[in-house]
Amino acid sequence: MRKSAFALLVVLSAAVLIPTERQLTRAFQRSAPHPELESYYQDRLARGGDAPDLLRELIRIRRQQADREGEIALRERLRRADPEDSKNLEELVDAYRWNNRADEAFGLADVLLRKDPERRELRELVLELAEHSGRLEEGHRHALWLVQHGVRSPRLVRASILSRDAGMIATLISSPVERSQALIAIGAQKEAIDA
Repeated sequence: MRKSAFALLVVLSAAVLIPTERQLTRAFQRSAPHPELESYYQDRLARGGDAPDLLRELIRIRRQQADREGEIALRERLRRADPEDSKNLEELVDAYRWNNRADEAFGLADVLLRKDPERRELRELVLELAEHSGRLEEGHRHALWLVQHGVRSPRLVRASILSRDAGMIATLISSPVERSQALIAIGAQKEAIDA
């Protein structure tokens, strides 16, 4: 009886002490990325499907290797596997920006903004992306929101001039001389477009 009880105790303690794959992955995520484990993670993904923890670890490895295209591909897979992961979406927007994919970054930032419409830094980001991708008309509502919430910056002045919003110009530019120069620039822009 004692031998069987001891054997049972040894088996149970071994079962409790041997970490699961998920525990191993979590432990590795707390340390520096381990590129030597990339093939292991790839094998686990092939066997078990797109597990978000494994994708996150592979993303960390790609980021360490400065492989932006590989990082974007993995982030898009993570987006499909875990669509509610806002941190991944924000980092995907940054990855798109660094790879000069402003249209995709703009669309994804707009999706993020719909999830959390009161985030000022997202509005500023969407306005910047609108400017880079030539979608200033779509960026105007974000510039207007920023002005209404007390933000003042040169980017907003450019957006107000390009969108020909005299009310926003009056709010942003307090000097009458500078305001008149901005309105003249709007007139010159309109004439250039008409010509």
